[in-house]
Amino acid sequence: MTVDWWVEPSPELADWLGVAEVLLVREDRLPDGGGRKRRSLESFAATVSDGEEVHVLSYAGSHTVMTLARLLPNNQIVLYGAAYDGGAYRAAMTRTLDQLPNVRQHVGPSWRMFLHYGLRRLAAETHQRFMRIGGSLGHDPDTTAVAAEVCGHVGDAHHHVVSVASGDLFQAIAANTDRVTGVLTQPPLVRLIKRLQFRNVAGLRRTPLAQRVDAVLDAQALTGELWDPVFVGSALHHVQATAHPDDRLCLWVTCPTGIAWMPETLQPV
Repeated sequence: MTVDWWVEPSPELADWLGVAEVLLVREDRLPDGGGRKRRSLESFAATVSDGEEVHVLSYAGSHTVMTLARLLPNNQIVLYGAAYDGGAYRAAMTRTLDQLPNVRQHVGPSWRMFLHYGLRRLAAETHQRFMRIGGSLGHDPDTTAVAAEVCGHVGDAHHHVVSVASGDLFQAIAANTDRVTGVLTQPPLVRLIKRLQFRNVAGLRRTPLAQRVDAVLDAQALTGELWDPVFVGSALHHVQATAHPDDRLCLWVTCPTGIAWMPETLQPV
């Protein structure tokens, strides 16, 4: 896959945060509205045979499943989606998946989805493919390549901030620089595991959703872009709470585009 990325300065966000500079890595501009997942899943999708079912254990309204469904319109994608505190955004993403004809979505508590996925995997048939937990690919050469290219382009002056779901992107960035913070976004038990697994992560104690929504709405008022409160919102709130005047930040915007999750009555005028 061709490595395409956009790095752009955001003086508006730099002023809002009170820092020296903010660069945005606009992974949300990748094709098909899939956000970062569009890059990493294209190569995976090429390995899926016609008619093969793809089973994914992730969160309700998963970005991975939305992107796979668009890349594989002739394949059934089955999601075991763990419910989480995502408010209007989770509801909008879940509705989006429900409207896709090749997606079958199960939603429930994390333990139930783990059990459902595990039992189905034990009884797997030859026409079924099971992704790693969270939709992680493990070795992802496309993400590895873009992380190296962006880090080389940005240089050592900037500190990278990225939300952590599967952790694939965070690990790819961390392989190129120690100047990176991964902001954890998963359910409590998974956050604890990731905290033990990775260095340079924050967010073991989750910020209330309302504060993350406020952060993305403040950013929308400045940039005109509505990002998601669960992932980008977590990263934004983290830098809002920890930024120093001399900081030069590189914020990775990884969410899908075109998700109208916020009611119009609550959007900035």
